[in-house]
Amino acid sequence: MTKKILSIILISVSVVAAKAQSFDKKNVALCYFNVIINSNLEIIPNKAIADSIYKEIYGVLNENAGIELKSVDFLKDNVKYFLGYPIGRAKNAAKSKKCNNYVKIVIDISPDGIFTTKDAAFTVAGIGKEKKKVNTKIKVGIVMIIYDENGEKIKDLQAKATSKDKIIIDSESLLIGDFSFINKKKNDSNFDTFQNILYQAAADLANKSN
Repeated sequence: MTKKILSIILISVSVVAAKAQSFDKKNVALCYFNVIINSNLEIIPNKAIADSIYKEIYGVLNENAGIELKSVDFLKDNVKYFLGYPIGRAKNAAKSKKCNNYVKIVIDISPDGIFTTKDAAFTVAGIGKEKKKVNTKIKVGIVMIIYDENGEKIKDLQAKATSKDKIIIDSESLLIGDFSFINKKKNDSNFDTFQNILYQAAADLANKSN
């Protein structure tokens, strides 16, 4: 009888543990999204940059891992927002009872190794004028934390990628979604390089989430 009771307890614990670690990729909401750009790049994150980067990451996670994030304004009444994206705690998001899972995504963009700067005025959408472009290898790191329906962390995933060559990086180089500025052709190699390393990091992250 004792062995039978112990077996039932162990089975119950296993079921609860499995449920706690499950990730419902079809019912998940973004509770926090932030793009961090190293201060040495002298680029202030803005909505255009956030939109472009989110669009790429959303597409890669969907295609490579089958993760279907709800619309970015899904938790509008439940957590704080900045630049149109949620910046709330998973616990607060979970109080909405809207999803089985919630995710936090942070993108870190930084120079890799020795870099140089030169004067070259360019416009940062919605911010004003900046005065420098940075010639450097670029490193992109992505962190994605997955939470359960109660806002408890169940997975902490990280991925990164670094460009092979140096590029001239500016706000335009980070806009990889819908190109909408005049000097697109002038910076084609920058677009290709940044898009490639962002895709590499996002694809690695997607594979780790499977």
